[in-house]
Amino acid sequence: MRPANQASRVDHIAALGVRLAEDVNALRNSLGAGPIFAEVVERALRELDRLGARRQRHMERPEQAPVTIAPKIGGESGLGDNVELF
Repeated sequence: MRPANQASRVDHIAALGVRLAEDVNALRNSLGAGPIFAEVVERALRELDRLGARRQRHMERPEQAPVTIAPKIGGESGLGDNVELF
């Protein structure tokens, strides 16, 4: 290569480097945690709303009577000799 042509090529490479640096800085400035954080918060709020609605439906169900186990009257309780019923 001739010196003038070589200098022209170096200038061209330097100009491309400057342009690349500007593009990288523009990209870095456009990226941020703000939009990502907002998306995560929005998803979390939707999930909390879904869980709240599910809980509300569960709370609106009629209560079922509790199941009780009573000892047999007039004899063995069926629980063994070491169990005392009060």
